[in-house]
Amino acid sequence: MREKIKRLLLAADPGWARRRYERALQRRRVEGMRHPDGTATITGHQLPVDQAAAAISRVDAIAQKAKRAGLRVPIDHIRTDVFLGLLDGSLAGLDDGAIVAVLLQAAEAAFGEEDDYADEVSDEAVHDAGSGPDPDTGSGSGSDAHAGSDPDAAADVISETIDDAVSDTVPAAPGAHGGSAPSFGCAPGGRHSGGRRAAAGEVRVRVTTLVHLDDLPGELAGWGPIHAHLARRLVKQQISGEWRFAVCDEDGRLVHAGITGHRPEGWPRGPASTPRSRRGIVELQIPLSLLRRWQADLPALGGWAKLIADIARQLDLPAVRDGDARRRFAHAALRRWVQMRDRVCSAPGCRAPAGRSEIDHISPYGQGGATIARNLEAACAHDHGLREHGWRVVQSVPGQVVWISRLGHRYPVSSPPIIEPLPEPVIPDIPTGCEEVEAEARVEVEVEPIVLFSAEDDPPWWEAPEPSPSTSSHASPLLGRVERPPPGPADDVPPF
Repeated sequence: MREKIKRLLLAADPGWARRRYERALQRRRVEGMRHPDGTATITGHQLPVDQAAAAISRVDAIAQKAKRAGLRVPIDHIRTDVFLGLLDGSLAGLDDGAIVAVLLQAAEAAFGEEDDYADEVSDEAVHDAGSGPDPDTGSGSGSDAHAGSDPDAAADVISETIDDAVSDTVPAAPGAHGGSAPSFGCAPGGRHSGGRRAAAGEVRVRVTTLVHLDDLPGELAGWGPIHAHLARRLVKQQISGEWRFAVCDEDGRLVHAGITGHRPEGWPRGPASTPRSRRGIVELQIPLSLLRRWQADLPALGGWAKLIADIARQLDLPAVRDGDARRRFAHAALRRWVQMRDRVCSAPGCRAPAGRSEIDHISPYGQGGATIARNLEAACAHDHGLREHGWRVVQSVPGQVVWISRLGHRYPVSSPPIIEPLPEPVIPDIPTGCEEVEAEARVEVEVEPIVLFSAEDDPPWWEAPEPSPSTSSHASPLLGRVERPPPGPADDVPPF
């Protein structure tokens, strides 16, 4: 009935329906939302119905084709991999046949080794990537090295291996004349040559996590914390991006910041042709005390020695942060410092990453405000515009600003620390001896079930009426308990 009413309305006034449709298209948008379990949802609103239908049909057709080709993964998982691969660029420029080939190759690789690096801080130097197999996908170790034969478990790691599968040699789809003609994005000879996944954005992680000294969570700017394994994998994918370092004091506050052009030895390099906008940003977090301790024994760092030495060298140089205070816009080093110091938009309650925010003068530049670090803050476009509508920003102490609303309410905001203190992991008290563990495992504890009341008992709120001389109780030979006559209206007790 609802669809019939829609058709009647469209037929009654086609001009009105078209104008309503065009107005709705002006509100179209795509947004992402993170869930508490760490996953995210991508939604598109007010999309053109013809393009949305075509997109869904193509994703479903590719998934059905991959299923018929022998991909033993739930169909919904295949649709998800195709959808994300087309959006993040890892499947860009491929026709349907090449996409199916990539999915099959990724599924086969998903049953291999764990996609993570194993180069730890040790006395052994890490060999160059060209002298041996990839240290991340080569001879790894660990209890999670093999994914097993569960199709659902394989589907969870297919998306992690699509990048590597696309970069390998993928046969092109047959041409119109029966030959093997290269499609868009394929090199001569019918072999695929590119299709790297776009960067996830700004990944923040401690250096100790990257060298496997701990498994502390990282952070994906704008999306929240991520587990250590995912942080390492994202750093690997963004190895050709901008690598920043944040040296912090004992309280986790920023002491020195900069960029480094060094990378850990043995890590595979990304393609140089990747646009800078798709390379992403990596923020390496390291305490000052740990940096000095590592600086005293660089040979023990193995493949990380050159990178740590470069950070220590820049730390000892005089910091040129502010520069010309009369510049209208902050230079790159100053802008980077403000973004790393503020972390997010400085407006109260705003979680927009500072890297995607604007650099705002606390004391307006038009009123003589200097372009220096203590007079700059990160403010997203929405909150930056609030200052043009009556809001004011003042700085009480360095690192803390106060937003003042049009009604005079004051909202102090402090910059969060770079390295936040985390609780120590809870280690259960387990006996060390195997015999004691086996003995405790053999102990059988008998637990008696707790029964509040049975079906034959009266309800808990029942109160037996006092016996009267006129009423007599008699025992039932069948039930074995005293039967009570039904109470009169005056004796009825409400159940509350």
